[in-house]
Amino acid sequence: PASASVAARQECSHQRELLSGAAAHLQAASQELQLTMSAAAAEALTCLQALPLKLNPLIRPLMRAVEAAVGVRQQRAATALSELLEQLRERNPNPSEKLVSNLCKLLAGAPAMSPEASTPNDESTCAATRAAEGAALALTGCCCRFGERIFVDLPVLWAKMQQPLLAPAPAAPELHQALCLIVQLLRRLHTTAAETTLQLLSPLFACLTADLLPDEHI
Repeated sequence: PASASVAARQECSHQRELLSGAAAHLQAASQELQLTMSAAAAEALTCLQALPLKLNPLIRPLMRAVEAAVGVRQQRAATALSELLEQLRERNPNPSEKLVSNLCKLLAGAPAMSPEASTPNDESTCAATRAAEGAALALTGCCCRFGERIFVDLPVLWAKMQQPLLAPAPAAPELHQALCLIVQLLRRLHTTAAETTLQLLSPLFACLTADLLPDEHI
């Protein structure tokens, strides 16, 4: 009968949807497992200070875990990444500049800190927030590891904060990134590095307070 044929087609369609969903779930679980294993291997090599000649296979899984993992796995990857940066101080060529620049970009991409962020809590917003949290963990870990020498050993971090704040007409994204870095890192910086960072804010404070003073005091 026609009704039986329609019911059969509907059941087939339903089963296809179930199979597609199961396949997608299996693929996601496989990718998650691969990420976990790769990051764990990179953590182990970093902890043992057994860095390979080619660092991309080490850096990629740690960065992916910092961006996409959650909880303890993200924290462990961030810790390993900050330790890796410490071990790379004498490395030549040194990928630290690019690595720190990427972390700074991720940190400033948090929707909560971005003036251009959209309000809907969609998947991309959650991913950007998670990546920013991971970058913050890695960079604050660097504050602890490098201490007062952080701007000497990671000059790109200082440049990311200094140049936009001292430029006569800084681009908005670079200025936003600089302020995000200061907000996130200032409390974790060594006292000497924190005092140096606060000096960058003097011109900004002067501009803000100038607007509040009567004309005769300007």
